Amino acid sequence: MLKVVVKGVTNQAFAEKINIMKIEKPKEHITALLAEIEVLKSRLEPHDTGHLHTTINVLEERVKEILNSL
Repeated sequence: MLKVVVKGVTNQAFAEKINIMKIEKPKEHITALLAEIEVLKSRLEPHDTGHLHTTINVLEERVKEILNSL
C-alpha cells in the first residue's frame, strides 16, 4: 500500500480532513462537478476509456455526498 505524506499529513488524516471540510459554496461546487462530468462523458469512446468511467462515477458520488450534507 502506498503511503502519501503531504506536509506531514498521512493518508488517513488527509481523508478525514477532506470528509469534514466545509464547502463554502456547495451549489457552485456541485455545478462545477456536474459540468466536469458532462465534459468527461463527451470524451467516452467504445474502447479504452475505463479511466473516464471511473472518474465520472467518483465525481457523481461526490455530488451525492455534498447533496446529502446540505
